[in-house]
Amino acid sequence: MVKEMRNTVKRISGIFFGIAFGLCVAAEAVPISKVEVKGNERIETSTVLRYLTIQEGQQPTQKEIDDNLKTIYNSNYFSDVSLNQVGSVLIVKVVENPSINRIVFEGNKNVSDKILNTEVKIQPRQLLNKNKVYEEVQKILAIYQAKGYFGAKVSPQIIKREQNRVDIVFEITEGASASVRSIKFIGNKKFSDDQLRQIILTKEAHWWRFLANDDVYVPARLEGDRENLRKFYLAKGYADFRVASAVAELVPARDGFIITFTIEEGDRYRFGEVTVQNTIPYLKVDEISKKIGAKEGDWYSTAVVEKDTEIITNIAGDHGYAFVDIQPIPVRDEEKKTIKLVYKLLEGPKVFINRINIIGNTRTVDSVIRRQMLLAEGDPFNSTKLRASDRNLQNLGFFKRVEIKSVPVVGDPEKTDEDILVEEQSTGEINFSAGYNTAEGPFGMINFTERNLFGRAYEFGSRLYYAKTWQSLDVNLQDPYFLNRDLTVGIGAGKTKANQESQSSYTQHSSSARTWMGYHLSELLIQKWNYSLSLDKIGSISQNAAPQIRQQAGTKTVSLVGHTLSYDARDFKFAPTSGYVASMNNEWAGLGGNIRFLRNTIGGEIYYTPVDELTLGVLTEAGSAQGLGQKMRVNDKFHLGGDTLRGFDYGGVGPHSKTGNRDDLGGDRMFTLSTEATFPLGISRELGIRGTVFIDTGTTWDSKEKSPNVYNDKGLRLSTGFGLGWASPMGLIKINFGFPIWKKPGDKTSIVLVNFGTSRF
Repeated sequence: MVKEMRNTVKRISGIFFGIAFGLCVAAEAVPISKVEVKGNERIETSTVLRYLTIQEGQQPTQKEIDDNLKTIYNSNYFSDVSLNQVGSVLIVKVVENPSINRIVFEGNKNVSDKILNTEVKIQPRQLLNKNKVYEEVQKILAIYQAKGYFGAKVSPQIIKREQNRVDIVFEITEGASASVRSIKFIGNKKFSDDQLRQIILTKEAHWWRFLANDDVYVPARLEGDRENLRKFYLAKGYADFRVASAVAELVPARDGFIITFTIEEGDRYRFGEVTVQNTIPYLKVDEISKKIGAKEGDWYSTAVVEKDTEIITNIAGDHGYAFVDIQPIPVRDEEKKTIKLVYKLLEGPKVFINRINIIGNTRTVDSVIRRQMLLAEGDPFNSTKLRASDRNLQNLGFFKRVEIKSVPVVGDPEKTDEDILVEEQSTGEINFSAGYNTAEGPFGMINFTERNLFGRAYEFGSRLYYAKTWQSLDVNLQDPYFLNRDLTVGIGAGKTKANQESQSSYTQHSSSARTWMGYHLSELLIQKWNYSLSLDKIGSISQNAAPQIRQQAGTKTVSLVGHTLSYDARDFKFAPTSGYVASMNNEWAGLGGNIRFLRNTIGGEIYYTPVDELTLGVLTEAGSAQGLGQKMRVNDKFHLGGDTLRGFDYGGVGPHSKTGNRDDLGGDRMFTLSTEATFPLGISRELGIRGTVFIDTGTTWDSKEKSPNVYNDKGLRLSTGFGLGWASPMGLIKINFGFPIWKKPGDKTSIVLVNFGTSRF
């Protein structure tokens, strides 16, 4: 009985499960009549449906449903996705990723938010994608590693906010920058480690590099170091040189690197026979051969070859050939250790300027740029004039970058376009300076200049200067191309108070107005004229002052006409390394007013760099002055010392009274001659510190002073010494130590001369 009941239950259960299985199979077999999307708030339903391959009328298999689920999830729009078929309806249920409310960086001190935001691509209002967040972490780490912070750590924090939003906070632990602990060279026999360390950009960390960053390891800089080593050796004749490896090893603390260069120097070669093969008409091989620097028997140098290529290019450019192909062909002789060199010149078309296109000027008007060009549309191409035009644009100081590109005109080989690409930079400056110099003690200055007013190259300047012995206020406005001509015209006004009590026992108050103009007589020859009208009051004269000082007391009107002629062939105006300048200056007071004198000076400078970074300079000046129908005032004469004759005090050389305050009386004759050498001190180039050794000689005397109470020896004074200059962020700091060798009775000496901050101009 029991057994029969069990069999009955089994039969009933089998029937039930069979019916249930049949119903499930029947349900799966129902075609999809509708697709419903639930849970989406920001994402459009149509966007979700685009990821579905299941269409209405299909009977999807379980595999198709699983594949569609993965596709929707991988869209990165959703944190959860489910697909269920209920009857003939396919229900797609999603949970959206939250949207990004804001992105925050914390702990970053050495990399600004601006830089990080530029590199990080995720933005507020985008949907959160955790994979992309971790990609941004790698980008941030790469930024820090490029700056030498190899121990930096970045932890992303996702903070939930209301309305399904999140804040992403990148918590940054910067750590210490990885400095270069040591730089080693393996395989160098001809040059020492110290010599090679001067060639490369990367430097070893030292305490005095606190303002530089070239002692921080930067991977990209290492490739530049390899190239610098290669250029150095090839320039010295080591044609087989190569850098086998450059390895940067991170120390265990991850705050420093040891860099090792393994090099193979090879043998040194000399130039063999040097010839020129020319196929270009109107170019003479003899002329080219005389000007090139590669000579048989000299040490081979790629630097000489590059210079020769430039020389030949310039010669060809001067004859109108813009795209001449110059091929230096070296032929190596392994046994003789020589390299035979052939300069092969292939003919190109004679080229004319088609168009001059100016690109990138957002402020400076086109005419300001075009007038610096020595070539015009339709002119024959001339590479010398093109280089001079490039130099003119660079010297304006208006642009961060200037690049002139010659672009051949398609279909016309005899024409070229010149594209002038410029990148504007700020031309207005306001400086608050403070400093110290030996003559005036502490001083302060506020200086405002705008060198490109209205984008038309007008120059405006104003300056307030205050020191114990000198106070002044000046304003001026100058147009370097008056009436659109190569004519500089300017106007200015100023007020000055000079305290000369320590030198000459008086004070001077002056108010002045002035105007000037200048123009080029040739490319390098400049002529200037100026006129000034000033009201001078001499007072506060000491009772012990010399008679010459007491005689000039009172208020005088000075009407002065000036003239300057200068020939400037220096490579740079402010830190020349080659070239020369000669000048003549004439001043005549007497066109009205009640002061009359004539003052003339001539001067010259010449610079030469015999080896890299060692510049020799010779500077000289001579002057003569005389009163016209009256004695010259002390303040109108020549005064020597300080910057003009190091080792002697300001106004310390020349006529001085023997009694009272031993006042500086100035001279009507003057001569100076300085020779100096400037050179780097082996400290980081970025710091701009250079050393100087000098020999100064000079004298000034009064040809009309016969009083026995006056020191008036016209013999030469001589001093020698050394100094250093630092182009610091606070201004130029100069310290000179001068030691008088020849001096005369009455001279005042001063061994140390200090100028700190921006000096008067």
